[in-house]
Formats: sequence, structure tokens, C-alpha cells
Amino acid sequence: MIRTVIIDDEQLAVNNLHYFLKQFDDLEIVGTFTEVEPFLACLKEQNIQLVFMDIEMPEMNGLNLAATVIEDYQEIEIVFATAYNQYAVQAFELNAIDYILKPLSFARIEKTIEKIRKRIPKNRDNKVFIKCLGGFDIYVNDQLINFKLSKAKEVLAYLIQNMGKSMGWMTIADDVWPDSLDDKKLMNNFHVANFSLRTFLSDNGIAPIFDYSRNVYRVDPTKFECDYYKLVDTYKEYRKTKEIKTHPETFKTGEYLENLPYTWSIQTAEKVEEMIQELERAIRMKRF
Repeated sequence: MIRTVIIDDEQLAVNNLHYFLKQFDDLEIVGTFTEVEPFLACLKEQNIQLVFMDIEMPEMNGLNLAATVIEDYQEIEIVFATAYNQYAVQAFELNAIDYILKPLSFARIEKTIEKIRKRIPKNRDNKVFIKCLGGFDIYVNDQLINFKLSKAKEVLAYLIQNMGKSMGWMTIADDVWPDSLDDKKLMNNFHVANFSLRTFLSDNGIAPIFDYSRNVYRVDPTKFECDYYKLVDTYKEYRKTKEIKTHPETFKTGEYLENLPYTWSIQTAEKVEEMIQELERAIRMKRF
């Protein structure tokens, strides 16, 4: 069951949405709220997975409330249900799973629930391996999965290269779209790619590898294995102890992000080659 709450300052709107959501057997409506304080208390006390939220509310703007929720409960998914269409960009900046307009219809809500089903109930123990040497590929439980949007793939590769470091969206966008001079277009490009990336990861049951909060993004290196990370760890261990735990031949499967036109990766690719060569020299010296 997907543990769900609703918050809207209009009781009639709450009742209407509650009626629709009751039609789905895999949703458990834990609470409905018209005020912020009891809503936040519920989040603290209950293991909530999904929030349906209005935007125009007198006590607190829904976008600000969502930012607070995301900051404290990163695993919670948010759907905005509102009568206003002008907040869609801001909503997706907050990585909302969906944005639906009132008056609500069962058909539209059903589409939202289908998205939610793909995202929330996935097994979080999937084995994830990310290959950076010889291209850029993701394997889930030893099965290759393919990206649909090339820029979503590039954003993930960029975050992988930064090894868990938190990055602002503009820093990412400036490197991934270096030729874009229009800030509004740059922001739109990034958020389209980011939404596609989140959807891709969720649909494949590996959403936990990606963290985000208030326009800051990172990967969680504890949630996946990566050949590039293993090389870096091997090299660091060698520099510290002079011991080589993994033979450098293991990493000679191709160049770093090979055949991908990522200009931001050139320096790292050179460093990867240098690390492998230094490890190989150390192995050769030990033989004599």
C-alpha cells in the first residue's frame, strides 16, 4: 500500500480528491488536511510516501511547503493538484512527480497513479553497476538499461564524475549545455533533462542513487558500484600503502566515457589514463 496524505485549504477539494483516490486499492489514505501544522505533524509520525498538495493556500504557499517537505523527507513524492497552471515550472523544479489541474477527472488522476506505481513500490535493493570505462552504461541486476534522452544520460554521467559532491543546477547546466546563452532556455533544458532522469531512474527501480534538494543535485555512491570509482579507490590505496588490490588490467576496458562528446570529461579522462599507467608501472617494477 502507498501511504498517502492530502492537503488543500478547501475542504470540498479535499473531499473530491479523497473520493477519487479511494478508487485505487493500492493507495492508503492516511490523512486529509486543510491546515499546515497537523499535516506536518502527520509526516513526522507516519511513514508517508505520497502527498497530494494544493498550491494557492492562505497559510503557506504550496511550493514553499513542498520545499520544506522535500528538505526533511526526500523519499516522499509530491503531486500538485491546483487550479492554476502558471506554477508548473516551479513545481517540476521541486521534482514533483506530477502537476494536475482542477477540476480533477478520474482519467487524469489514473494517469498520475500509474506514474506513482512505477516509482514508489520498486524494490530498493536492486544491484546497480555503472560503467564509465569504455562508454557510459547502467546495469540493473546485470541487465543493461537504455536511456531515452541523451541529455538526461549526460547529466547523470556528470554527477557520477563528481562522485557524490552536491552540485547546483546552474553549474551542471553550464557544463552540459556550454553553448547556451539564454538563461531561460538553459533552465528549461536542465529541468526537462532532470525530470526525464528522475523518471528513468524511478521506472527502473533505482531512484535512490539520485539525491536532490532545493536545486542541489548529487548521486549517492553508497547505492551503486562503478568501475571508475573502483579505479579511484585502487589508486588512492596504492598511493597510501603502495599496495595494489585490483590489477590495472581490470580497468583497461576502454577510455573514460569513450565515444561520448562530453567536453567536461576530457580532464578526467586524462587523469584516468594516468592512474592506470602509474598502476601498471608499479606492477612492472614489483616483478624485478
